[in-house]
Amino acid sequence: LSTTAPPGASAPPAETTSSDEKAVGPAAGEGKLLHRTMMAFDGKVPEKANDAWVAPTATVIGDVLLGDEVSIWYRAVIRGDLCTVRVGALSSVQEKVVIKTVETLETGFPAICEVGNYVSIGAGSTLISCTVGDNVDIGEGCVLLEGSLVEDNAVLAPGTVLGKGARIPTGEKWAGAPAEFVSKLSEEEVEAITTKVQTIRSRGQELYMEYLPLCGDP
Repeated sequence: LSTTAPPGASAPPAETTSSDEKAVGPAAGEGKLLHRTMMAFDGKVPEKANDAWVAPTATVIGDVLLGDEVSIWYRAVIRGDLCTVRVGALSSVQEKVVIKTVETLETGFPAICEVGNYVSIGAGSTLISCTVGDNVDIGEGCVLLEGSLVEDNAVLAPGTVLGKGARIPTGEKWAGAPAEFVSKLSEEEVEAITTKVQTIRSRGQELYMEYLPLCGDP
């Protein structure tokens, strides 16, 4: 899955963040520990497009790549300490979301976590070594376990739980714990996913433009 902007959109160069950079917090010299939004781990440094926005209380660690106009919201955590995490263009990782990986999958496939373009990940959700396609709406409080797959143009209702290796086919809505099929998506419902993503993207870009970094925070 690509983390670059769709055709026609600009693609600013990625930037890396040194592990000794400190994020927003008390002004330097006050003798208080500052929170780091972007942290290297085991020689792996997070990378993000210049127009990606990481909230001052979010944490991005290790082997992580954030695509164009991605927004990482308050108190979200993305851990690339074990395997790679990629978040595609215009996707949003909302408040208190946790994205992480395991070291290996039972299937033998790479244990990376890959999130496509135009994906909305609702607040409080947890994603572990899973794959999410393009134009997907993941509701609040969802759990996607190791090896699970959500194909393009799909919706997970709030609180949905995908077990290990579960698969959500393209163009469908699922709900429940464990997840069960609800319905096929209409064209209007698929378009609504894109509209929601664009709305969140606009809010994220407003915050990106207003945010004044301190102490070298990206």
